Amino acid sequence: HSYCLMNNHYHLFLQTPDANLSKIMKYLNESYARYFLGKYPDKDGHVFKGRYKRKLVQDDFYSRQLSRYIHLNPVKACIVSHPHEWKWSSYNSFIGLAARNKFLSTEWLLKQFSKHSKLAREKMLEYTYEDIDCCWDPEDYSYGKTVLGSKDFFHKIINENIDQAKINESILAASEFNISKNFSPEYVFNEIEKLDLPEKTKVKVVVYYLKIHTNLTMEQIGQKVNKSSSAVSKIFLRVKNKIGYEINNKLNFQC
Repeated sequence: HSYCLMNNHYHLFLQTPDANLSKIMKYLNESYARYFLGKYPDKDGHVFKGRYKRKLVQDDFYSRQLSRYIHLNPVKACIVSHPHEWKWSSYNSFIGLAARNKFLSTEWLLKQFSKHSKLAREKMLEYTYEDIDCCWDPEDYSYGKTVLGSKDFFHKIINENIDQAKINESILAASEFNISKNFSPEYVFNEIEKLDLPEKTKVKVVVYYLKIHTNLTMEQIGQKVNKSSSAVSKIFLRVKNKIGYEINNKLNFQC
């Protein structure tokens, strides 16, 4: 639905009818890495740094916001003054200044502005320029670092895709207190202690949120929960994989 290629990363807003996002990203990144290293054989090391990030996106308002955020990336990075000046994004295809690539679908987003294509393009252009001087960031509207949308939407995804046993072991804490970018360890302990969970489950939730939302190392987290750093690492990965696997099997993602 939208894309933008930047100097050292790219953004995709895509929809897949199958639960195959990881296969899509693996194919895409591996194909480009082979192309890149073939074209520049003197280069050494990895083409991509780290794993891609993805979010499940709520329709309508959040989809429009996300598409605008993607198209304004080069503007916010001070590379160009206006989004139409950056030819490596889908923006010009939306407003009629460039031909549409075969892999790009513009109809779904444009219809959210108007049923008439010309008016939809005009409204999308106006909507995009409204945010040039603002700082909308999807991270500020995300829950669990995995869902972009309202709190009700987050609860709906959890209820539909994770059974009660998995909730008790992993993600329940996210719906019980407000998520921010940085927690203090004391805040995590205090809030999770309020939850009606078995003690073993509380340890798992504490480990997960201390790792995600604080700057503590695995060793430091281990000291707080009276476990070795290797044990803490295993707990964190199990909980993370369990959450990620369930959320990953939905449709709309930002990468």
